Amino acid sequence: LTSPYWKLAMAVPPAKVFAGKIASRVFPKLALPSGLKGADVSRDPEIAALYDRDPLNNKNATARWFTETSAAQDAAIAAAPTLRMPLYVVVGSADGVVSVPRARAFYDAAGSSDKTWDAREGLYHEVLNEPAAGRQIAERLAEWILAHASS
Repeated sequence: LTSPYWKLAMAVPPAKVFAGKIASRVFPKLALPSGLKGADVSRDPEIAALYDRDPLNNKNATARWFTETSAAQDAAIAAAPTLRMPLYVVVGSADGVVSVPRARAFYDAAGSSDKTWDAREGLYHEVLNEPAAGRQIAERLAEWILAHASS
């Protein structure tokens, strides 16, 4: 897993969460800007600009999407102890998009006997698109996958 989305890094005001739950039931397609910018995902200005220009990057979040992903995240964390397959989690310590502590909570709770936690100091959300580090991380992941493919 690279920068898994188990929870947002930023705190969502309780009033907004409450309003989102109501909107999810009565107007589930209500879409609001996510506020996510390319500069939030990578320290590489070129990658950030590509992210901002990409027409396939959805810049909005719907009320139903938010409530459903929140419920699915909680269910995944609760089910983590049942995970038995090898697990590799890499995160950037400066990720402002997703919660690194929540990723660590999932990792700690995972029932896998073979698991690796790889926290990269100062990296942003898209660790594979970070300057200098992305290639190194990709190579480490490939080595890990190949080592596990033969077992």
